Amino acid sequence: MTSTKISDISWYHDFPPFFTLQSNLDTRRKQIDAWCSLIIDYCRLKKICTFDVNDASKFPPFFNAKIHRQLDNNFIHILLEELRIRGHIEWEDKNKRRCLIFWKSPEEWAKTIYQWITSRGMNGTVCTFYELLHSDDTRSAEFHNIDSKLFRRILNELEKRDQAIIFSENGADGMVDEVTKKTLSNIPLLKTKASPRDGEQWRQRLKEELQALIQYVKNNKDADNDWFRLESNQEGTRWWGKAWTIQDMLRYEFDIEFDIPVTYPMTAPEIAIPDLDGKTAKMYRGGKICMTDHFQPLWARNVPRFGIAHALALGLGPWLAVEIPDLIARGVVVHKERETASGNSASSMK
Repeated sequence: MTSTKISDISWYHDFPPFFTLQSNLDTRRKQIDAWCSLIIDYCRLKKICTFDVNDASKFPPFFNAKIHRQLDNNFIHILLEELRIRGHIEWEDKNKRRCLIFWKSPEEWAKTIYQWITSRGMNGTVCTFYELLHSDDTRSAEFHNIDSKLFRRILNELEKRDQAIIFSENGADGMVDEVTKKTLSNIPLLKTKASPRDGEQWRQRLKEELQALIQYVKNNKDADNDWFRLESNQEGTRWWGKAWTIQDMLRYEFDIEFDIPVTYPMTAPEIAIPDLDGKTAKMYRGGKICMTDHFQPLWARNVPRFGIAHALALGLGPWLAVEIPDLIARGVVVHKERETASGNSASSMK
């Protein structure tokens, strides 16, 4: 059975001088080393992931009720700063009042979680934070029930390694729906960061864009959800095509177009539907669709991995799904068959 007592981790926690910063430099060095080891061991034992410096002196390990001793805030700051230097904490605020605790480094945590995902054949799947942190499936995992802020920090490390994509950030649940999350997870990620001004690198980027688009179209066909076609000029800077959506068993088809910005991929392409220009408030001049509030932050977080296919999946697809039914209901968009039927009816009444 694993011990939960500090005295089993460190006998000197019951030694009163241990709570007073020693004046002798050699003794102080050993004291700080001992405290750092104790803090990390205790946090691992109790799965403590954050500290609030204002309250830390009121609780173990900085407080020992048995001997009526506690560390002052100055000593606590010295210890936490030493732990920061050793890579065991990160401050959450500029005033250094709160910090994340790493009893394992972010790199070690990332490796642990990735190995857990891989061992269960879950690579490429979409999971919620709750499923990974609190579900029965992770009950035996070391990261089960750890603090959500620490977990986000670990996932950021996985993102750096191109081993994960975070679809929701800063508590913004619902940034994309579950269907879109699954769709995105099946679109190849791009590697080359290049714009049309970058010569050979742009040609490599364009190759990756086409591969991702081809896979996305294939995925859509396999899911019986084929909804767009695209082509481009030889340079890959100008794109146009068709997009369609099915409403009441009728297919509504629209011309689409966009240019690749000179600052691409830092700047996402602005997709336009010229036929709908001026017909909805959810458009800019020229028929450029308004992306959701979540699109730009998500795109920015995933440069250069997101490309044209991702812009379609995150931007145009959801826009069509929301706006076209509304435009139809308001009579702004009328299907060609119904326009023809209405015209014939009007002629017969004359």
